[in-house]
Amino acid sequence: MLPLLLITRRPGERLRIDDEIQIKVIDVIGSHVSLGFHAPKHIPIVRSELHERTIDTEGKDKEPGLKSVPASPSPKTRS
Repeated sequence: MLPLLLITRRPGERLRIDDEIQIKVIDVIGSHVSLGFHAPKHIPIVRSELHERTIDTEGKDKEPGLKSVPASPSPKTRS
């Protein structure tokens, strides 16, 4: 696993990744954090548990010599 960069932000504050991705802290209630993402449509943004589930499903369903097609969860529309 790669080293983890820890950055502290408050609601309303933002982070930038390169010139294309912006993450905004919307709200913090107890241990729950709501984040908003601005990114180009060609960059997928998926919760890690859905990504891991897709990888697990591909491994179980895949037969030798056949390519599997990942099940895509319906992403929320970005505005």
